[in-house]
This record gives sequence, structure tokens and C-alpha cells, in this order.
Amino acid sequence: MIPSIVLAEFLTGQDPVSQRSVKEIIGKAFFIAPFDAKAAVIAAELFDKQEFDAAKQESEVGRQCLKADYKILATAIAHGASAIYANDQHFIKFADGKIVVRDIPLMPRAQKELFKEGS
Repeated sequence: MIPSIVLAEFLTGQDPVSQRSVKEIIGKAFFIAPFDAKAAVIAAELFDKQEFDAAKQESEVGRQCLKADYKILATAIAHGASAIYANDQHFIKFADGKIVVRDIPLMPRAQKELFKEGS
């Protein structure tokens, strides 16, 4: 599952041809979960002004991005996700125990010089 807001963030800034192509590829592999009325209610319930203000001060993430993060969490919860992957620490606080927040695993480093001469 990919929340529609995440897809929008990913597609932003790409040219229209790339947007269509990427949307088609992702749409075949994943359910694109909409930010619907159920998610809107959950986002409102999750919102905590103190946590929001603290996240604004502690990070370089802007206000609109933080608001989108509440919507992303709410979309995942509304559509039954068991966990969400994010490297932003405020996600844990924003989730308020309603969904598991896991770190995005690091990609393995590419193996260099697999067949060095003289090996």
C-alpha cells in the first residue's frame, strides 16, 4: 500500500510523461490508498498541536510537510496497514501508538570490484 499523498510527493517535479509512466508502474504493483473521509477523521484525531510545534522546531521539515505526514499516517491506518516506514522521528510521536513506525532499511552498498585482477 502506498498512501496517495506519498505518490503525489514522489511525482511532484517530474515531467508529465514520467508522471504517467511511474503512476502506471506503481499502480500495477501497489494499492494506492486514498486520503478519504475516514482518513480525514483519523488525521484530525492524531493531530496534536504540541507535537506538531515541537517537530517544527526540532527539524528542518516545513509546516506543510508535517501536515502531510499526519495525512500519510492516517491514510495508512484507515486502510489497515500494520506498519509504516519512515526515517523521520516525528512519525513515531505523530502515530501515537496507533500504527507501528519502522525505519526505512538501508540499501546494501554496491559491491565494488567483484572480480579484481589478480584475485
